[in-house]
Amino acid sequence: NVVGAMLCCREAEKRMSTKSGGGGGCIVQVSSGSAYIGSPLLYAASKGALNSLTIGLVKPFGEEGIRINTVSPGMTATDMVAETSKTFDYGQIPLGRIGEPDEIANAVCWLCSDEASFVAGANIRVAGGRPPGTTLG
Repeated sequence: NVVGAMLCCREAEKRMSTKSGGGGGCIVQVSSGSAYIGSPLLYAASKGALNSLTIGLVKPFGEEGIRINTVSPGMTATDMVAETSKTFDYGQIPLGRIGEPDEIANAVCWLCSDEASFVAGANIRVAGGRPPGTTLG
């Protein structure tokens, strides 16, 4: 969850940097609400590191014409949570349901759009309001 993202960011910078002849652009990393909740521990720690990677790259990438942001999904209808979702207490999610993959994708698409042209270093929590809440930065 960390090394792969670091390698991808390094290679993206080489190709996207306006200082190196690239056209700039946008990177959106996919973290997890687990980074805030702290469970499962090793997964959560790796996603927390990913969040820190985003923050650390905002300035150097911004100077290269590259915006970098993160989306931190909550429980989403994927194979990863298929078993857990059967017995999960949906009362923990204020909107009362699991998220759909396209709802996460919509946040990613917005961050890549011209509408988000002044957004860099943000971590958007897409989780139906599940605590600890939204982190927009």
